[in-house]
Amino acid sequence: MIPVYLNVSWDHLVSPHRDIHGDSPPTVPALTSSYVRGTSSSPFVLHTVGEVLQRTVERFPDREALVFVEQGVRKTFEQFQRDVDCVAAGLLAIGLTKGDRLCVWGPNSYGWVLMQFATAKAGIILVCMNSAFQTQEADYVLRKVQCKAVVCPAHFKTHDYCDILRRICPEIESSCPGNIRSSR
Repeated sequence: MIPVYLNVSWDHLVSPHRDIHGDSPPTVPALTSSYVRGTSSSPFVLHTVGEVLQRTVERFPDREALVFVEQGVRKTFEQFQRDVDCVAAGLLAIGLTKGDRLCVWGPNSYGWVLMQFATAKAGIILVCMNSAFQTQEADYVLRKVQCKAVVCPAHFKTHDYCDILRRICPEIESSCPGNIRSSR
């Protein structure tokens, strides 16, 4: 698990003493920590998503955590954590590593939430792609962000995600799982 925080000192970003029309290039602020915090009297809580889920499971293991009526899915916090741990381990087992980008492309579903928590637990960067994207938009996002994997349903409404992925990367059909080589 990796905690992801961003700390930027506003003094370093905007200096009232710096002339906007100066002849020198602007100074680049140096980040010293890794979290941003707005004005609040509450202290910043430094817990990862995995730690927060674990604490919730310890307090309310049998309490209902998620319900997806359309899918017929009901999970307690303990069941959800087991699923998250299993998927996180699976992502690592297929060769994804901490810091890799994984694209989740599809509608709101149990699988989507599961991937959100599993990627956080494994230290994988979750890239959310709009479920309505067509071939050209999906191609642009996948190239721009350099995702190492895509998780999506086969289809949703009028979208055939597998067909769109085949158009983006025709080599999918002839490649071994986990070893796709594409000219694109």
